[in-house]
Amino acid sequence: MNADPLLGFRTHHRIVPGKASPAGHLLRSIALTQSGKGSAEMTPFRFGVSVRHAQSRAELVEKARTVEAHCYATLTVPDHLTDLVAPLPALISAAEATRTLRIGTKRNQQRSRHPVLVAREVATVDLPTDGRLELGLGAGSIKSEYDEAGFSFDPGRTRVERLAESGKIIKSLLIGDRSPSLAGTIT
Repeated sequence: MNADPLLGFRTHHRIVPGKASPAGHLLRSIALTQSGKGSAEMTPFRFGVSVRHAQSRAELVEKARTVEAHCYATLTVPDHLTDLVAPLPALISAAEATRTLRIGTKRNQQRSRHPVLVAREVATVDLPTDGRLELGLGAGSIKSEYDEAGFSFDPGRTRVERLAESGKIIKSLLIGDRSPSLAGTIT
């Protein structure tokens, strides 16, 4: 996690139209870095907001500008197969409307997204966002989403193995390796 000079913490909560932003479900992340002498040093937290719904581009843009105006570091959009906005197009709009706000996916569900295509889309979205994109990956844990999409809901171990392989492939492609190896758990 990159240190943010404005904020000392990272957390996520939703912006609900017409209501004060609840500080409800707080997710704090701590990153420890090793110094040369073997001691760990904590990097600062950052605050972020997760936007799940928007009825229009104008509403999404207004939410992004509000998040940035309140000095949050990151705006994320979750990736679920429900009535939520699609993350990458929404994030491009949010980035275009802001100057410093980092944007990111939250729990990009690997079963419905092939890692080669995810890497391609992420690399493309990173261009108009001037490198402000953060990719969040997840193994998928909501059985009803699998059922609705026609995917088998594999055991947790299989989903986590698929996530690990996807992460390696995506990272490999994003650093320029054009021939990542597939172990076979992606299908």
